[in-house]
Amino acid sequence: MKPDCVSNLPLTCLKIYTMPRKKKFKDFPGNLIKIKVLEDEIKYFKSLIQETDTGHIYTTIDALETRVKALKGIETDDPFIYHTDSNLI
Repeated sequence: MKPDCVSNLPLTCLKIYTMPRKKKFKDFPGNLIKIKVLEDEIKYFKSLIQETDTGHIYTTIDALETRVKALKGIETDDPFIYHTDSNLI
């Protein structure tokens, strides 16, 4: 039930206030956001490299760089990548 002060107003004065819809951001040409995030992660992991005991970080960097190449459509020599379907992540 509307309060009296609202129900006495003409309909033209009443507006329904809603939050504006957010526009979906379309990343051009397809995967720019994913690529940017992965490149930022690569920079972060490179900052963690030390002289010893960081082989797992090198492996992670290599895997992320391969994924970036796949998203960009660059051919890789990785035998486990059969396609460059960008909708996997």
